[in-house]
Amino acid sequence: MKALALCSEKIPREAVEALTARGFEVVLLPPHPSLPKPVSCHADMIMNCFDGTAFFDKIYSGAYPAIILKIKDAGCRVVVTEEPVGEKYPEDCRLNVAIGARAALGHKALSPSLIKYIEDSGRVFIPVKQGYAGCST
Repeated sequence: MKALALCSEKIPREAVEALTARGFEVVLLPPHPSLPKPVSCHADMIMNCFDGTAFFDKIYSGAYPAIILKIKDAGCRVVVTEEPVGEKYPEDCRLNVAIGARAALGHKALSPSLIKYIEDSGRVFIPVKQGYAGCST
């Protein structure tokens, strides 16, 4: 599997150059069409990736099939969730989760397929009131 860095398309050029110099292939993520403009390019709002699997919702994957294909071509498994990311809280945090070695913290509005994958990986899913657990940790 190629080492990918999935980043907001607003990432500074210097950061792209630094990641590339360290051997990462940088994939710039365009804005999510359903998210409010100030956070529409935040990678942790657009997707989640762990254990070689990337999760996107059906709206984003439908809007940017070339991004999804690029990630698959790098050897990463892609799961498209049925629950769309929405404009308002808590639908905007469907994929925003903090994942550790043994547990994951996320809001109860997290995508059920993502929760199942977390639990199937042997981690405990701990529901928290903070919907932006991935952002805040």
